[in-house]
Amino acid sequence: MNQATFLRNAWYMFAWSDEVLAAPFARTILGEPVVVYRNSAEAGDLTALMDRCPHRFAPLSKGQLVNGNIECPYHGLQFNGAGKCVHNIFSSAVPAAAKVKTYPIQEVDQALWIWMGDPALADVATIPLIDYHHARDSRWVSGLTTAKADYRLLSDNLMDLSHTTLIHPGLGGRDYMPKVRSWEQPNGDVVASFTTENMNNFFGEEVIPAPFVRHCDTIRWSPPSTHYLASQTSHVGSEEAVVSIYSAHILTPETPTSTHYFWSSTVPDGFPEEVIRETLIQAFDREDKPMVEAVQVRMGDAELWDLNPVLLPSDVGGVRMRRKLEALLKAEHAQANACAVESATSS
Repeated sequence: MNQATFLRNAWYMFAWSDEVLAAPFARTILGEPVVVYRNSAEAGDLTALMDRCPHRFAPLSKGQLVNGNIECPYHGLQFNGAGKCVHNIFSSAVPAAAKVKTYPIQEVDQALWIWMGDPALADVATIPLIDYHHARDSRWVSGLTTAKADYRLLSDNLMDLSHTTLIHPGLGGRDYMPKVRSWEQPNGDVVASFTTENMNNFFGEEVIPAPFVRHCDTIRWSPPSTHYLASQTSHVGSEEAVVSIYSAHILTPETPTSTHYFWSSTVPDGFPEEVIRETLIQAFDREDKPMVEAVQVRMGDAELWDLNPVLLPSDVGGVRMRRKLEALLKAEHAQANACAVESATSS
């Protein structure tokens, strides 16, 4: 397992907007330490740099902002938003070689998105959107957990929601016996749906006045690792939802075996925000995460297909997702190799 499993020319979520305030904020993304800060000279302007001074490799995130530049806490070199050293506190001479890698970063729908690949390919129009974050009168909650597991294992978990039967007793448990379908959309996104036509009313009859309900979960994967889930509960025999909950599950690899899991969810009318937040924390932090981390331990450094996994019908969405991601990775690596050959030939 290595960093070749990361699609680099893609937008990854770096943080929720309220995580990055006045001070420099550090997070590791795709194995690279990154510091992000809001330029005090231009309110709201974001800068993303590699969190490593080129002098003695100190973390810039432990420094301070001085006139809109970030100052290394070790020897005081200051860098501007373009990663160029602009001030040396010990001398009027600024070392020309003192440069820091920069990354395109954008703020959309109250989230920060970073591009870890070729900056020339960073198209802001392709940043994943979370529509309900800016919908009028929409209530939503959000959170973050970091799991000690390959991001693809977390995608597998999301694309096969049949695990709800055993892992999430509060969300239906053993009454959750869905029929599974999966397909690929024209834009390359992969969808999987899980429908249980008749199950115990896990919301309670004060929410839906019936002992049994129909429940359908439809999850869409958008490469490399954004998932949108629509959970709709209706009366038995009807597809007209009484309760609809929409959520986003955004996975950003930290390292090959650790992942930042960002999530947000709408809050239906009549539900307290804290109830929805606590339900999701229970599901993600206390139920999903320990199981996926345990899977990672048992797999060690092996790739999924190298272990010859037994496949079940409910794996159809996850397998389709894996194959699509592998094709994108193969194409990106081929393009990178072609560019390297062309560069070597021309030089």
